[in-house]
Amino acid sequence: GGSDPAEVTELRMSFGGVLTQAGRIDDAIAQYRVVYDEVPDHEGAISALAELYRQTSRFSDMLGIYDRRMELETDPEARRQMAYARASLFVNELADPTHAVEAYQAILSEYGDAEVDAYRALDELFEGQGRWSDFADTVERRILLAESPEEEAALKFRLGRALEEHLDQKPRAVELYNEVVTTLPEHDGAREALEALLVDESVGVQAARILVPIYQVREENERLIRALRVLHRGTTEADERLELLTQIGDVYAYQIENPQKAFDAFCEALREVPSDAGTLARLEAMA
Repeated sequence: GGSDPAEVTELRMSFGGVLTQAGRIDDAIAQYRVVYDEVPDHEGAISALAELYRQTSRFSDMLGIYDRRMELETDPEARRQMAYARASLFVNELADPTHAVEAYQAILSEYGDAEVDAYRALDELFEGQGRWSDFADTVERRILLAESPEEEAALKFRLGRALEEHLDQKPRAVELYNEVVTTLPEHDGAREALEALLVDESVGVQAARILVPIYQVREENERLIRALRVLHRGTTEADERLELLTQIGDVYAYQIENPQKAFDAFCEALREVPSDAGTLARLEAMA
């Protein structure tokens, strides 16, 4: 006869629970699905289906449930959490980076630019896809949201690597490495990146200027001389070339204590500026 639809719905919900406990998951899903199709905002059916879809790895079906729940949800924080859960479904279960990017970008559109977790997820997605320009934009944003000097330095270093290796922006990369070693002098990655760029025609001098004071503080004299040589090769100014050769000679003489190499450096300086009294005095002192 004319059964009350609400009663039928409750019976189906109860039957679904019994089937679930009996391990008949597909049958339980079928019962909940009928309720859901007839009463699309039935919270119990939505929750039960979400759980069973998760258990049975039916992630595409689960996605539909998330979309439905988000349509029905009026509490902004609950919606936000669902949006993150939905986005992570694309990343982890569905392995669909393109839709994952769209989902996280939708979170930023709806909840604003302070969504650190969305930027962190996009950072990884863009890096994984080799979308380097998007990656750089995302990391720039994360730098502004960084919560500690260490986090900021780590992000600047990663941005620098992307700019150097993938986006052909070496001068900007060197600036970032400089900011990193200024904030965290012990950051080996940034220092090593700068060292690798010493041989680069376009930014070698820029890198050497940053490294010279670092080597002086660390008393890494052989490396200091290498950086001073880069500066010497990179300038045509007679005064500056003389000053750099004098520094090289002094490091050999007083830090490394290699008089022969010091003598050679001062001779080179004299050849460049034969009239320089300081160079003559240094050579006389060594003779």
